[in-house]
Amino acid sequence: MVESRVESMADTPRGEPGGGAWERAGERLAERRAFRAARLVLLLLSAMAVYAPFLASDRPLVLEAVHRGDYERARRSLAPVAKAYASLLARGEDEFHA
Repeated sequence: MVESRVESMADTPRGEPGGGAWERAGERLAERRAFRAARLVLLLLSAMAVYAPFLASDRPLVLEAVHRGDYERARRSLAPVAKAYASLLARGEDEFHA
């Protein structure tokens, strides 16, 4: 009796009616709305776990801003120094080292 049962289970192809117990259980679960919602939540949690290193990496996105007033003040104070250096370079290396 047990052997005939095992043979009949082995002869039943998957995907046809009377398939495996796991297939029938999966089909019954897929019909339930709560199961579909839970599966979606698990899928979203899995996606968050996969993309977490990209969202919160060890190199965070940083905004580097410059205060426009400070920038203009520094530029104005450096302009005479840059002009003097340019004139020294224009005179040539011999006069520059002397």
